[in-house]
Amino acid sequence: MNLSDTTHDTFCAAPWVNLHVSTLQHTKPCCGGNGFRSDGLSDSNWNYFEKSNHKLIEIKQELLAGKTPEYCADCKGERNWYNEFIQQPLTINDVDDFVLQSIDARWNNTCQLSCTYCDSTNSSKWAQLQSKQSVNSESEARRISQKNIDTIYQLVANNDIKRVAMLGGEPLLIKENIKLLEVLPESSRIDIFTNLNVVLDGNKIFEQLVQRSNVQWYVSMETIGTKFEFVRRGAVWDRQVSNLATLMTRVQGNVSLQSQYCVYNALHLYELYEFATQYPALTVSWGSVLTGPEYLNFLNFPKIFKQQALAQIDQCVGRWPDRTHGLSLIKQQVIDNMDTAIPNAVEKCIEWHTLQETKFFNNQLNFVELWPEYCNKH
Repeated sequence: MNLSDTTHDTFCAAPWVNLHVSTLQHTKPCCGGNGFRSDGLSDSNWNYFEKSNHKLIEIKQELLAGKTPEYCADCKGERNWYNEFIQQPLTINDVDDFVLQSIDARWNNTCQLSCTYCDSTNSSKWAQLQSKQSVNSESEARRISQKNIDTIYQLVANNDIKRVAMLGGEPLLIKENIKLLEVLPESSRIDIFTNLNVVLDGNKIFEQLVQRSNVQWYVSMETIGTKFEFVRRGAVWDRQVSNLATLMTRVQGNVSLQSQYCVYNALHLYELYEFATQYPALTVSWGSVLTGPEYLNFLNFPKIFKQQALAQIDQCVGRWPDRTHGLSLIKQQVIDNMDTAIPNAVEKCIEWHTLQETKFFNNQLNFVELWPEYCNKH
């Protein structure tokens, strides 16, 4: 059969085409997934290459039947991404066939930032901060084993890899990406998700990437100025502005601000778009509403704030109609949850930030001072 013949709305090609390995050495069809994982590429419970994985076969059978497997229950829309690989006919002989076309390898959690909604799994800086607070915390970097690293390099060299996702940690600081770029065909598409707040001068990964023609840059940014430095602890706003200008000059497009809709930007969308429009080729990309940590989920907040948020969205759409298409889904989510506020959501958000500020950051920046609107109207 051809996977491209599949028409179910819930279908996802990831179990047939993608390999994901996390910093915890969990091997899965994608970065999401509910309730199942393995401990490495050679783990017998999740072996793509032996056609003996009953759980993986079960997921595939349910997808082909138009069902939503338990594994996929928390998916936030990544299926559209993986279904791109079957727009051209992809023939399989058995349900347990696997045709490797996409790799998402999180080599390790190396990152110089401790962003407010991140954790030690994805940030070595967070691991260091937490280790200072508890003897039970793990301060060592989380990483894929060297055996699995070598296996992934071999897979890239021996297969027709159409896409690689680069995340981290901070992918511009992860040295394994240097060799990956050396063995990856020039035709392969690279999607890099970066904070960009690193020293670019002399960065070998950056230099190799900007010389490639098929790279999509996603720069993580929810806010600007001091608010940006609050959300992305350890980042410097002036460096961000300078690096983004350098990137836009070097790549001539294919750059998006990858922003999570949350309490930080819901009432400040206009200033984010105003900054982005300084660069005609720069777009703002939105995923779904940020739901974790729960304190940052704007949909939990009272109706008065959601009304203000809708006004912000309408103001942006009215001012930049050709650059705000991605806001339509966000707007609908806010409307659908207009009356679903969680009791004391604002108070809990403030308390959570106060604890973070005192425990990890010595009160260097203050949520209440930067977002006073939440303190005055709840």
